[in-house]
Amino acid sequence: CKIMRASGAGNVNIAPFCWKALWYKTKGNPKFFKPIARLLHMSLVQAAWWLDDAWIKEWKHATYQGPIFILGHQRSGTTMAHRAMTKSRQAVGATLAQMIMPAISLWRSGQAGLNLDAYWGGHVADWVRKKETAAFSTLEDMHHTRFGEVEEDEFFFWTLFASGMCANDSASSMDNRALDFLRHPEEWSANRRQLVWTWYEACLRKLAYFAYNTGSVELRPWVVAKNPALSSRIPELLSIFPNARFIVLHRNPCRAIASRLCLIQQIWAAKKEGAVLRPRHVELIYQDSLKTYRSLERDVPSIPASRRLELSTNLLKKDPDTALGLIERKFGIKITTPPSIPSRKRERHLEEFGLTTSRVHGDLSTMFNQRAWDAA
Repeated sequence: CKIMRASGAGNVNIAPFCWKALWYKTKGNPKFFKPIARLLHMSLVQAAWWLDDAWIKEWKHATYQGPIFILGHQRSGTTMAHRAMTKSRQAVGATLAQMIMPAISLWRSGQAGLNLDAYWGGHVADWVRKKETAAFSTLEDMHHTRFGEVEEDEFFFWTLFASGMCANDSASSMDNRALDFLRHPEEWSANRRQLVWTWYEACLRKLAYFAYNTGSVELRPWVVAKNPALSSRIPELLSIFPNARFIVLHRNPCRAIASRLCLIQQIWAAKKEGAVLRPRHVELIYQDSLKTYRSLERDVPSIPASRRLELSTNLLKKDPDTALGLIERKFGIKITTPPSIPSRKRERHLEEFGLTTSRVHGDLSTMFNQRAWDAA
């Protein structure tokens, strides 16, 4: 099918929400899902997009470099690289709050509110910090999460209900087979994919515009987009973003898959549903992980060498200065803040989830034969 190129400003003023996914989540999970709140959220985002088009038309002429896509299987060090790079004044990444409320008018309103609150003593900001600390406390051991921290770009798609994340965010969602289509964007219609890609590119352009106009970055910043889910969509990225660059993180699949399963379990715990990963859940995640690794093996070589940098997780964790130095020389981004390396209470293993290292070795035998995977 024909894939459009996002070489200019995204020509979209209606957010392409996936109403079918919203309906299936509402129908399949009436106890935990709050459809009214999500409808209000979607309405607010749509209204803000209309405001952006009516009053802030300059964003369509904003320019940026890249994007630089940070790819790799989940739990491969992509967040460490992402957060280190986006602390540079030459680069920008989207925060969790910006992706949940993806519109310049909402970002400006939020900034004005924060400034007003700071003038009156910062009581609202203190309250929000306490609430988010409590909400994300179960994730702290594995992934530091805050509304003001840069996060993976998959949340832009999550906001549209156009993400496999919507099918994995709870046990009830994973048990809802009607949501399985979200895990296979390559099977969506060409029109649907084009609408979502156009909207996503517009989000990146708005991000660059807002960052420059608030003085947080230099003119024409690099947009840095970390998103493991896009690891299986490299051909589309090459077609849609002709100026894109790529950083690919490689980690031993046995370690990365076990860590991903543990994180999903902790995300469910944060929702207080009391659910645990059952064999079917584990198998769904495992098959998705295999898809990611096989896609990387197949598609990374198709990226021109001048536009890609491959790093091992082990190097990033044990010698971050060398790893960041390679990024600096490749893309010309001055990185002054080393990555934050989270401490772990203990390493998780595949056997805890009913998987075995021998199965992973068998399913990814070609990769194991070609790579001397380290233990990271």
